[in-house]
Amino acid sequence: MKDKTTISINRETKELLNKIGNKGQKYEDIVKQLCEFYLNKTKNDNKKV
Repeated sequence: MKDKTTISINRETKELLNKIGNKGQKYEDIVKQLCEFYLNKTKNDNKKV
């Protein structure tokens, strides 16, 4: 079993996550998707230099 922790976010951020994710999608999955997108984007941006 993976270790879990709790993070606190404001309601506005929660609403943004709801808009990004699909109905029924876990916040864990939305955050992972955003992190992977960001990491891939910054990786690709660095290659352009």
